[in-house]
Amino acid sequence: MVLVTALLLGAAPFARADIKLGQERFAGRGTRGPYAISRQAVEDRTEQVWVNGRRMVKGQDYLFDASMGALSFTEPLRLVDSVEVDYQYDTAKAHAPMATVGTFGLLNSANAGLSLTYGFKPTNSGDQTLSSLGFSGQGLLFGSTISSSFMVDKTAGANIGADAQNMLLNMKRDTGLLQFDIGYSRVGQKFGQADAMKLVKGSQALNLSGSLQLAQNGALTFKKIDNSTPDAKTGVVKATSLTSGGLGLNLSGTTRFTALHEVQSEAQGKDSKNSAIDRLQFDQKLGKNATALLLNETVTTGKNGQSETVKATRMALAASGDHGLKFDTSLSLTNSSKSGSARDAAMNIAAGEGNTQVALAVKDHHADSGDAVTHSLSVTSKQGNGLSFAAALAGEKTDKGTHERAAMEMAGGTSDRLRFNLGVSNDSGVGKQGVGTKMSMSSVLENGLKFNLARSDDRTVKNGANAMNLGMEYTGSKTLKMTASRVSADDGAKQTSTTRMNVEANPNDAVKVVLTHTGDDDGKINKVASGLNIVAAPNTGLKLTANLGQTSNEKGDAQTKAVGVEANPNGGLSVALSHSDSTDKTGLSGTNKLTFTAGGKENKLTGSYGDAQTPNGSSSIKEATMSLVPVKDRFSMGASYRDETKQDNTQVQIAMLQADVKPMESLAMSGYYKQRDTGAADQINTVNASVTLKPTGALQMVGTYIANPEEKDQVIRTVRKGLALQTQMGGLTFSGGYIQENSLLDASAGTRAEFKLALKCSKYSSLQGGFQQTIGSVRGFTPQLAYNVKYNHDIGADFHLLLDANVVQNNVSVPAAQRNDVKATANLGLRF
Repeated sequence: MVLVTALLLGAAPFARADIKLGQERFAGRGTRGPYAISRQAVEDRTEQVWVNGRRMVKGQDYLFDASMGALSFTEPLRLVDSVEVDYQYDTAKAHAPMATVGTFGLLNSANAGLSLTYGFKPTNSGDQTLSSLGFSGQGLLFGSTISSSFMVDKTAGANIGADAQNMLLNMKRDTGLLQFDIGYSRVGQKFGQADAMKLVKGSQALNLSGSLQLAQNGALTFKKIDNSTPDAKTGVVKATSLTSGGLGLNLSGTTRFTALHEVQSEAQGKDSKNSAIDRLQFDQKLGKNATALLLNETVTTGKNGQSETVKATRMALAASGDHGLKFDTSLSLTNSSKSGSARDAAMNIAAGEGNTQVALAVKDHHADSGDAVTHSLSVTSKQGNGLSFAAALAGEKTDKGTHERAAMEMAGGTSDRLRFNLGVSNDSGVGKQGVGTKMSMSSVLENGLKFNLARSDDRTVKNGANAMNLGMEYTGSKTLKMTASRVSADDGAKQTSTTRMNVEANPNDAVKVVLTHTGDDDGKINKVASGLNIVAAPNTGLKLTANLGQTSNEKGDAQTKAVGVEANPNGGLSVALSHSDSTDKTGLSGTNKLTFTAGGKENKLTGSYGDAQTPNGSSSIKEATMSLVPVKDRFSMGASYRDETKQDNTQVQIAMLQADVKPMESLAMSGYYKQRDTGAADQINTVNASVTLKPTGALQMVGTYIANPEEKDQVIRTVRKGLALQTQMGGLTFSGGYIQENSLLDASAGTRAEFKLALKCSKYSSLQGGFQQTIGSVRGFTPQLAYNVKYNHDIGADFHLLLDANVVQNNVSVPAAQRNDVKATANLGLRF
């Protein structure tokens, strides 16, 4: 049945986002990043970044990925550096950070490659921790392309095995008489990187397909697909299967025979579906422009134990001629185990070239379940000046009666100055009855005014329905732009409307003003929001901002205000002052912030003050930092101070002094001292010092001393001492060291020693051995002995042998339920 409908042009409905302000603060970690904020998919280009109170410039001082919520700096941040980030986010879009995955190429050649696959996930402190590790490889073997990948979740815990793994194997050959594609994949139930890699936990799939060429006249094909996928919400497994085999023969240049057998099944919980198809088909060419088809098939379908078998025989003829003439006709005889027998005859004719087309379709259906005759006729024509017409007539006659539908459409417009579309339809008989109309129009005028209008009415549904879209845009000059739109709909039971207005003024390069207003009404809830934003920059050293906002909905009214001043009178001084507050049914909340920066890149002083007022109480933060470089590349130092008063009136003061000294190339010393005053009787201070010696280019020694180390924003009450050494002589590399910890809370202590030896035996092989021993019992230490031996050897260009053995012996002091006295593993890897 051919039906012609009108195209609606109109303004799209406007959905008002719930935009909120996010504010975060964290300290540097001695790296450029990335530093993860607590949300992803935040609003792009809304972030404002301060380091030690100095406003950073995007692209110059830092890079920000709004979709990943990742912040990277062009210079490493020290431990004394304080970072503040303000940004906006839509509550419907933003979400907590997800894990990220990536690959690192290890080996690559014309026929093979090997890559390391890794995954990181964010921690509560904004850091990134290794969460998964694996490999992926590809290569050629016996004329086939082979690829594989394997990954293990490092955070899933011990003794989980395959449930914490992701595996993929594939082998493919697409040349020669025998061609095939074999693949297997499995995602463990506990594999934490599944979401980041767009995988489904607990799923597995097997895919087999191929073809065997039979001389030049035919081919055998086969396919086997099995998939098992748990539902993300319920965990119920959905299993699907497909098995098929086929034969194709070219009996002559004009005759082709095909045979197919295919079985499909699907099961999920108590529901199951299956189908089977057996098909024989002849295709015959009749001259240059005609083809004939003869088909016989049996289709059996089943659902939850109920099945139906349909046997069908179909004959079809198709031909084409001059002047765009196309003709096809078919006759089908079917017999169903449920509905009985049926006979269907159909004919389709299309003609026309260029601007006028005509199409006719007729179908006659006779069956035990009832008879039906349908017909349709359509005519389309394109005229000059962009004008086009279309008309359609369709009808259906069944045992219940006759239904007729007629439709007409006209469209025109040669340019953007004026375009229109008009359509009308009429239904009569059983089912729908009534008239439907649609209209749309758009225009662009010379004075910068644009508008569009769309209207539809449908009287074939109960109580009728209508919708109207109206949009306008005015651009008076480069300094003024206004837009407005309204969308309304009425389906007889519910009326809805959305209104949006926006005015943007730029009277000069120094001032920009934006005014917005939105409204939504669905008959029950009325939401209104308006806002004003002003930005003024009279010169390069001064910038003023102001924001006013008001919302009203079923939850009540709310107002927001914000003002800010940024001053840079010269290159060595920067000052910023801001105030914001909001009022809703919970009361008044507000913040004030003052920051300044003085000095250059190497010698700098920063300070900031901020306070916040909420209905639950007030809080304030005072901070100051200083960095000095008395001798470039030899001596640098820094200091910081932080005083925070929380809503519960508790006060925290933190002061830190840091220094880096490098008197000569072979000696370097660094460290910091952090003093804390939290009001508690036991004040916890941190001392962190390290010394690095490099007497020769091949030898390096590092000694460390830490009292009360900080890990993930937590202070660990221990004293940690360590010594590490590394040296290299030709193909021999030796490294080792020890760490000793003594608890400051009790008498527990522990020591861990580790040594590694690596030997590059030849260009193609290497040997590595290691030893680790832990004595005592303290936080993070488990008494044990561990040995490791690893051997790598390349066999030709395509094969790689890897032997890896590990022996772990735990101390008898470990509870028996947690102890595995001896554990050994061996792996043989093949690189392809």
